[in-house]
Amino acid sequence: AISSVQTRAVAVQSMKDTPVAARRGVLKKHITAHFYLTYAASLSAVVSVGSIFYNKIVLGKPHFTSLHSRLALVAAVLWAGSYLVAQKKVWTPLIRGKKKGPNLLWASKRHRQLGKAASLMTIITAASGLGLTTWGRAAFGSWLPLIVGIVLTVPIALVFPSK
Repeated sequence: AISSVQTRAVAVQSMKDTPVAARRGVLKKHITAHFYLTYAASLSAVVSVGSIFYNKIVLGKPHFTSLHSRLALVAAVLWAGSYLVAQKKVWTPLIRGKKKGPNLLWASKRHRQLGKAASLMTIITAASGLGLTTWGRAAFGSWLPLIVGIVLTVPIALVFPSK
């Protein structure tokens, strides 16, 4: 979802000289893709976290005791914040009677900042799950530093591309 948004952002930037009416259709396609990709990622996260919670309950283990789990909690809070900012932008004009449907064409610095922070925290959480857990060390052995490096470097380059 993140790389798709970055690619689409570059495409939208290249359209600055195109008349607004012509941009509207392309922007809606990008926004719709962002919506569905984010929805799929969120659904996957909910299923993953739900299975982890269930597994911990079954095993009788406590929650949020490791650095990895606490980082995941911070990432979840950041994602929720980004989502709430987006929902306010999408639905407020409809509630106030200013639009007849959801507002899909909007920009928010706060939504973008929270989304980038959540993306970065998710990447760090994934790396911590690989590098700081017994499972990660056992599964990847001597390849672990390389794999953690890739897990950290590639997504960060996509989230924060050089200009």
